Order: sequence, then C-alpha cells, then structure tokens
Amino acid sequence: MDAPLQRAKRAEDSLQAALLARRGGQPEVACDLLAALWEQAGGEEREALGGELALAFAALERPDQLARAGRFEALAEAGCGAAREALAQWLPAGGLLAGASLRTLRAELYALALIEVPVLLWGEQGTGHSLSARALHALAGRPALGFFELYARASRRRAERELAEFDLSPGATLYLSYANELERWSDWIPELCASRRIRLVIAMHTGVPQRLRLPGDSRDLPSLGLPPLRERLDDLPELVHALLARAGVHDLDRAAPPEVLEDLSHHDWPGNVRELANHVARALRRASDEGEIASHLLHDLYGLPGELGPPG
Repeated sequence: MDAPLQRAKRAEDSLQAALLARRGGQPEVACDLLAALWEQAGGEEREALGGELALAFAALERPDQLARAGRFEALAEAGCGAAREALAQWLPAGGLLAGASLRTLRAELYALALIEVPVLLWGEQGTGHSLSARALHALAGRPALGFFELYARASRRRAERELAEFDLSPGATLYLSYANELERWSDWIPELCASRRIRLVIAMHTGVPQRLRLPGDSRDLPSLGLPPLRERLDDLPELVHALLARAGVHDLDRAAPPEVLEDLSHHDWPGNVRELANHVARALRRASDEGEIASHLLHDLYGLPGELGPPG
C-alpha cells in the first residue's frame, strides 16, 4: 500500500483513501471503503459516492465482483442506484432471479460460480431450475454458447446421440434436467463431464429437500433449493415488473398497477414462476398497447388451477 494511502487511512479520511486506492489499482479496497461511506452518508453526498462506487466495482476482477455482489444487492435495496446499475451491467445473470426471498440462492450462486464442482438444484417444477443453471454459467463468465441442456430421463443411447451434437469443450456447462432417476445417468454423465472439464448442473424436480453424492465421491454436492412461488408472493410485484421490462414494456406501473398485483397475489400459482411467466406473456400477446396489459393480466386468472380468489 503506497504512502499517500497509508497517510489517508491514518488520518481517517476514508474518502481520500478510497479515491487513492481506486486510482492506485486497488479497487477492492476502494469498493469496501466507499460502500461503508455510502451507508453512513445521506442526500447529495450519497449520489456523489455512488458514482465512485460504480467506477470501483467496474474495475474489480470477476472473483472480487462476485465476492461483493451480496453487499451491492443490499446497497441497491437501500436505494443506491449506482449499485443496482453496476450489478445489472457486470453481473446481469444475478438479476434473472428476482426477489428478496431469493437473496440466499443468489448468494450461493455467486459463491459457487467460479468453483469447478457439480451443483444440485432441487424444487418443484417451474421454480427456476433452468434459469438458475444459466445464471450460474453466466456468472462464471463462460461463453453464452457453451450452455447445453440434456433430458436425464432419456435412454443412454439417445443421450449419447444428443451429446455428440454438443460442442462440449472445456468451460461449457451441461444442465441435466429431470434427473431424479439416478440409475439413468449417474454411472457415466459425471465421469464424462469431469474428463472434459465441463460444469455439471443437476436438476431434480421435487418439493422435498435433496442431497446427492456422486459415485466415487465421499462428499455431498452443493444443494440449492428453489422455493415455490406460493411461498414467496412478496416477490410477485418485482417478478411481474421484471417480466414486463424484459418484454420491452416502458410504463410498468401502468401495465401492472398495485391493485392488479394485489389480485394476482390471491392465486397460489401451482405452476410457479413458469406459470406466472406464461400468464404475463399471454397478457402481452392479447394487449394491443401498454394501456390494455393490466386488464389482460386479470383475464381468466380465477378459474385457473390453483385458484384462491380475492379474500371475502
């Protein structure tokens, strides 16, 4: 650490120390100092600090960005727009899994992204297995075209034919869906992935917590649970807005106002996030403009499987 930075720290001038650290090629030091300063500041001071914070985050290597992603999420939730924009720019895959209730899941994905071990995802159908696997692949900085999905219930002969069509080069990710039947894949898929240095992500579609130990390994795989949507309805407004924004809707409050979101929360969504995404997509197809989206979001909702209906 250079002398000016040491003097600034001794003088307890955290802002000066942070600026010196960033300009001196120590963005990780700058990030931590600026994050603490932003939490203690207020008003216009926070806005100025936010700009410096974004610059420091942009200068981090990916492992350091992943290590600080959780703290930046907390800053974003506290109103730091710069932290939100930094995450969206540099770690956009984390934003695919919207909602405060998935904070623990996102933290686990950040921690596992750069570790070359197979990962187990479990949860009911439609809770986001594929999305989580793709997020893990992207967070590791892997090529977008290096993600491949294989249906685990297929026969070995069919699976081998499909694998032969994939470009399974080192750094790729193989996502194994519907992998509850271990005897169909466990005696050869993990060995194949290990020999080719391919990341293996295993999805079990079940609401019961799962543990998995691969042949020849004495340790359980990292096991990440995906909660059903009925247990995270507080996330529904953010999820609906995220789906609408991804479709190019500009006025989110008009397309999905609070009263519409309230009605949507009275449905228990047995198909989970997949059902919600399909419902939003159907409303978008039927609406001729953004002003009609809200009415179509309510159209035919009650009467779907899993109806709860408004209280009363």
